[in-house]
Amino acid sequence: MLPKFIDIPHPVSEKVDAVEYNFTHSLQLNNAECDSLYYLAGYRVTSLKKLRQICGTCQPALLNTEDVHLNATLVKLKNFKDGALCEVSYAVFDLFKQ
Repeated sequence: MLPKFIDIPHPVSEKVDAVEYNFTHSLQLNNAECDSLYYLAGYRVTSLKKLRQICGTCQPALLNTEDVHLNATLVKLKNFKDGALCEVSYAVFDLFKQ
């Protein structure tokens, strides 16, 4: 049955160019959306830390330990105790925004 389906000619009405995504442009998000995305990025990094052991070189690249990130408002509000939620680095957040 499957080989017969594959051999059926499909009409092509017009040629469609493949859409290329340019990773140099970030999404245009408002502050609340950026705060939510920052929270989700922290969740993903935390789940990665649970699955894999992160070396001492990679951990500072993933986590923000220096200062408070501009979009860490939601994380700060939901953080029921210090260190319970993960604050990601600027580079990781930029990667998630792309």
